[in-house]
Amino acid sequence: MELGGRAVLTCDVQGNPEPTVTWTFKGFPVSGQRTGDSTLYLYDIRTDDVGDYTCTADNGVSSDSKTVTLSIKGIAPIYACVNYFIVLK
Repeated sequence: MELGGRAVLTCDVQGNPEPTVTWTFKGFPVSGQRTGDSTLYLYDIRTDDVGDYTCTADNGVSSDSKTVTLSIKGIAPIYACVNYFIVLK
């Protein structure tokens, strides 16, 4: 099955000091394309890309994370755009 879609996962963060953002998939760092501090681009999505992606923001004072589940319905390519906003205090 050739799915070939793409997903854009964005995790907007705020904090003082400024937090760093990391993305993990099934507990491991994501090897997809990243731009800026918090956007993850996944290209040519395959069935083994399906699952939970976690965005973690950490500024050394506190941390927070959000998880999104990427799923594929049917065989048509998909485009997913997910935005999270995290405020660390």
